[in-house]
Parts: sequence; C-alpha cells; structure tokens
Amino acid sequence: MEVKNIGYLIINKKYNYMDCYIEFLDSKNNFRKTRKEFSSYEIAYNWMIKNIEKSNIDFIKYI
Repeated sequence: MEVKNIGYLIINKKYNYMDCYIEFLDSKNNFRKTRKEFSSYEIAYNWMIKNIEKSNIDFIKYI
C-alpha cells in the first residue's frame, strides 16, 4: 500500500480513500440527491461555502 503525505492531505493510492462527503439536491440533475466526496473536512467546508446557498456544517458527513 502506497501512502503519500502532501502537507495536511494524506493520499492512499491503493484504495483512493475519501474522508468525508456532502449529499445535496442538485438542480442540474433534476433535483436528485447527489453525493460529492472530499479528502478532508477543510476542502469540503470551503466547497460547501462557495456552492451551497444555505450551507450548514451538518451537511458534511464522514465515511
């Protein structure tokens, strides 16, 4: 198993592991539930603030 440490991100090459995800209703996908995965909480939080209008930290869930 090859693991790389790049700053605060740890990338697991074998399993392509994701730490957390956000599930939301996507208007581009006919308001169906969509799941977006992230490698860290900080990346998920920054994406949520930019892309979701009424964001809440409870949207971010861990795998």
